[in-house]
Amino acid sequence: MLQFFREKKHVIGWAIVIFFVGTLFTGSIFLGNFGDLFSSKKDNQHMEAVAMVGTTPITAQKYMSFLNKTLGRFKPEDVQRLDPEVSEFIQYSAFSEALQFTILLEGANESKVDVSSSEIDQAFESVYKDYDVKGMKELKELLKKANYPFKQFKQDLKEDLLTQKFANQLIAGVTVTAEDMQRFPTANPKEIQPKLLQAKQQQTLRNYVQQTIAKKQLVISNAVLKAYHGKAYSNLPMAIGAYQSQVSAAPGSPIPHYLLAKLYLVDKHMDEAEQELKKGSLKIELNKGLDFPSYHMLLGRVADEKGRVASKNAEYQLAFDLSGNSEVSLRQILQQFKEKKEKAWEKRVEDKLKGLNLTQK
Repeated sequence: MLQFFREKKHVIGWAIVIFFVGTLFTGSIFLGNFGDLFSSKKDNQHMEAVAMVGTTPITAQKYMSFLNKTLGRFKPEDVQRLDPEVSEFIQYSAFSEALQFTILLEGANESKVDVSSSEIDQAFESVYKDYDVKGMKELKELLKKANYPFKQFKQDLKEDLLTQKFANQLIAGVTVTAEDMQRFPTANPKEIQPKLLQAKQQQTLRNYVQQTIAKKQLVISNAVLKAYHGKAYSNLPMAIGAYQSQVSAAPGSPIPHYLLAKLYLVDKHMDEAEQELKKGSLKIELNKGLDFPSYHMLLGRVADEKGRVASKNAEYQLAFDLSGNSEVSLRQILQQFKEKKEKAWEKRVEDKLKGLNLTQK
């Protein structure tokens, strides 16, 4: 597990720094429509459970609601230019949120947590403010435009309240002790205490979720989520099998081959990685629209490992050219050049960003 995350540290770190803001608990409501960017309309799993915890389904609807909420932080064109490994991470992060939400909701129901009509009314007032609408009539119009049935919205809102209420019950007794503070003797108590409290509250919720999963079996059916889960928990046969399932489900796509090649490279299986990349390259030849910069960065890396310098630079040039004027693409390949200590290529990308007035300050 550690080796896998060290290998992809630059990808995950880049995504977190630029796009993610951690919160203790977030609801699932989002009035947007980004879901199809990451899921095929032909995929039956879009309409079914993406996973099961015991007999409790993690529904595709709940998973997609969290995914939509995350994607709402992106420009659509940026989503389409993300490295597939970043896309995979984003999808798994949304799944983790949906998993936590579902387990907490089940806990709330088992504990007979309830919300009053006045609490629901207050929640609607917050929704009016958050989405800048004057009342129920405008909200229903907005929901209609978002293809979000009002009945479903009201149910989701109630579930958010139930889950938040139960989460608050779980963390109610969490405090920062003197022993906790002693771990940071030079820190400003007023600054460190709220951070420590939030960290301990988050850990309490994680412990509850993990304990629930330990009692019941987590079975992931969605192949994308299953592959990432396998990598994260060092179950490489699971990850490889899931990627092979993705190849079967999307026979024209080079992405499963790319991700499988990256997985092989973690354990230095260079020949297997190159074979996967060759398979993906054939698919790109048939449809140039499927090409993307990181694919050539990986081809360049394999060529470099095998001492083919000219081939490496040719692939790097293709990655540079495919990035065009996209800040997202340029920053992705820039980080990869830094990881490989390719100073000349690093400078070329930085110069391009500078010319576009996109240099980080």
